[in-house]
Amino acid sequence: MHLSADYAGETVAWLQSRKINTRPLLDELGIDRHDLKFGHQISARQFAAILDYGALKTRDAHFGLHRGSAFQIKKNAGVLAYLAASAETVSDAILNYQRYASVVCDGFSLEIEYDDEGAQLFLH
Repeated sequence: MHLSADYAGETVAWLQSRKINTRPLLDELGIDRHDLKFGHQISARQFAAILDYGALKTRDAHFGLHRGSAFQIKKNAGVLAYLAASAETVSDAILNYQRYASVVCDGFSLEIEYDDEGAQLFLH
């Protein structure tokens, strides 16, 4: 699964503005900083690694949520961005995506399991 690289670019720029060195991470991921812009794509794994790195360096367990709430939805942002932006909670965003995927995706499905500790997502 791939997504627009400009969201990763915004995250990297935010980290760099706070004097957090992202060069080692980008080198490890094989990403050129100049490719993190609209019109380019990165894998969901690469984006997750950038968010995990941000969480580690800022000591913010909810770094991805905090950065995501600051993203500006751009023209042609993609379905995932609009599904997330239209939801009041993360749970609503996941349910929106689950409904969307069940209609348009042929190769996989998203399952949510809740327990006492929270929720787990499974991509099948």
